[in-house]
Amino acid sequence: MLETKAKGVSTITTSSLKIDAAIGADGACKFCGQHTQPHELSRFLLAKGRIQSALYKRCDCKKAVAFYEALDYQQREAQAVKEQEELEKIQLEGRRARIAGYEKQLGRRFTGRTFQNFDRAGNEKAFDICLEYAKNFKNNKGEGLLFLGSVGTGKTHLAAAISNLIIAQHVIPVKFVNITLLLAEVKDTYEEGKDKSEKEIIRQLSEVELLVIDDLGKEKPTEWSNSVVYSIVNNRYENYRPLIITTNCSVDELRERLGEATASRIIETCKGIRLDGPDRRMEKLRK
Repeated sequence: MLETKAKGVSTITTSSLKIDAAIGADGACKFCGQHTQPHELSRFLLAKGRIQSALYKRCDCKKAVAFYEALDYQQREAQAVKEQEELEKIQLEGRRARIAGYEKQLGRRFTGRTFQNFDRAGNEKAFDICLEYAKNFKNNKGEGLLFLGSVGTGKTHLAAAISNLIIAQHVIPVKFVNITLLLAEVKDTYEEGKDKSEKEIIRQLSEVELLVIDDLGKEKPTEWSNSVVYSIVNNRYENYRPLIITTNCSVDELRERLGEATASRIIETCKGIRLDGPDRRMEKLRK
């Protein structure tokens, strides 16, 4: 793009040399009749045959000045709208990219579990509580959920549905972990040459906006496993970070398996939700 800057004249580019509605083809102001001088760049382009007629400098008469002020305002407004649209487009693309990244972390099995494809029969109240929890998550002050019930009643499905809605609606990262796989990952860090450390894994799980622990209590309880679970639960407890837990155990069984310190923190911060009904996985096999 050609560009020039003469003394006392603002920088002019070919894109800014447009037909001026206030100046006639002969350079006369349509308001006062005074003739103005062509732009330096306009004369050059005219001589080169790049434009068909000269483009003139603005007239400084009162009516022309008022006209140009209104014109400049309209152009600034149009430019501001264009820039805002471009910014919103960039933000939308960034939002979509973040959502895709969070969904990928959630795992393929869980991204397909939504409120829309959950069978609510017999668990309508639990469904409504979970839906409201996900919708209002931005206002969460550290309250979590504890899903109780036997195998196959939909605990994991609802926990995943909450996670998916929070990611899609609020663009908030969620970490979804199975307790046995989590402990195996921590134990794996003890081997030589591993990139991650136990401390790093616990830190990540402690700091993520929402953590879902699936099948808590299914692990074989040991002093070591209980120590890992306590570290995560306590870190989140102290920092008001919500925790969602699914378990096949009763509250008393959790106390026995995890210890009173861990269980009491879970009970204090997590709203209990019991899911009833037959094993839905077995029902699918029978159909």
